[in-house]
Amino acid sequence: MKTILFFMSGYSWAEVRYRDAVFLCARAQGWRIQCVPYVQAAASRYHLPNCSVACDVRGLIEFWRPDGCLVECGAAPRHLQPADFRPVPVVFLDREPETLAEDASYIAIDAMQLARRAFDELSLTGIRQFAYARWRDPLPWNVKRERAFAQVLAEHGLGMHVLETGTAKGMPRSSEGLLRDIRALPHPVAVFAANDLVGEQIVSVCHKGGLSVPGDVVVLGVDNAEDVCENAVVSLSSLAPDHAGAGRQACALLARQMEASPSTPVSSATFGVASVVRRASTQRANTDARVLKALEFIRQNATFSRSVEDVVRAMGGCSRRTADLLFKAQVGQSILGHMTDVRVARVQEMLRAGDKPISVVSDMCGFTSVNDLDRVFRQRTGLTPTAWRKRTIA
Repeated sequence: MKTILFFMSGYSWAEVRYRDAVFLCARAQGWRIQCVPYVQAAASRYHLPNCSVACDVRGLIEFWRPDGCLVECGAAPRHLQPADFRPVPVVFLDREPETLAEDASYIAIDAMQLARRAFDELSLTGIRQFAYARWRDPLPWNVKRERAFAQVLAEHGLGMHVLETGTAKGMPRSSEGLLRDIRALPHPVAVFAANDLVGEQIVSVCHKGGLSVPGDVVVLGVDNAEDVCENAVVSLSSLAPDHAGAGRQACALLARQMEASPSTPVSSATFGVASVVRRASTQRANTDARVLKALEFIRQNATFSRSVEDVVRAMGGCSRRTADLLFKAQVGQSILGHMTDVRVARVQEMLRAGDKPISVVSDMCGFTSVNDLDRVFRQRTGLTPTAWRKRTIA
């Protein structure tokens, strides 16, 4: 049995998704995984300049004598280097090549795919003024996202404003200064935030300064960190990267590297967006308030076997027929149709990320039975849930 050391930089939403995918792949490969948390998670997530490496890599390698190493770098992109692991094969997960001192195997997010999905999503609001909100440090991933978004906008004949959310020392900028810059933008404006933390910062500043989200400003983040997105003063829409797919790719690269000769060139890969999670921060500004209530209720409750009547009651002050007509006119589908889409999307997320039995997935996503899930899922995707999972994670 091969022993793999999996270095985790933290325990945020994304890092846990990577870990779960690695565990599933390890089980299929017959590997033994030893997790090594190497950064103080809370400090690394919110104050990158203050985070610290908390492990002796050479000592761990000498103790465990691993066959390979996976190094997840989301919260600490610069610390560990290929030379720290030599001669053990290593793959860096969520790592930009610019931060590596030498050629190495890595998995990095595709900035251009992020930018295109962000533009497509923000364009649905009908807004034609766009801004990119930078992360507080000029890290390579942040620079790439900004450049990619500017390129996509230029392809459509559009310009891009830039919002600085950090100081020269890499700390969050004052609310007053950021609010002045947001007020100076043409409104309404669609903001693509570097990540969810930046998106939440923009939403909070707008709310405190009397700017309407999503009226004056719509905001889209990246990572779908639910603890951030759901608890923002206006719930934050977000691009959900394919963390599970990235974990699988990292395992596949490591497996090939462990079987290759020392002279074989290293290989790398990128991963993209699994889905867009729509919340209140990107709803169309002219959407009826009752429909906004319905959308939020469905998003929060669709997987708890709620009925259309429950949604109508949440809208308040209208009949079932009026509610359905109003919802269809503004959303483009019936209340039941949208509830079903939300449930199927949740099923796909669970199938992609884990190995829970289909019966458990059915119960957790609001379906009355496995047969009900199978029927609806076939209608939406053309495949059974089992077949879809096999094709997706192959």
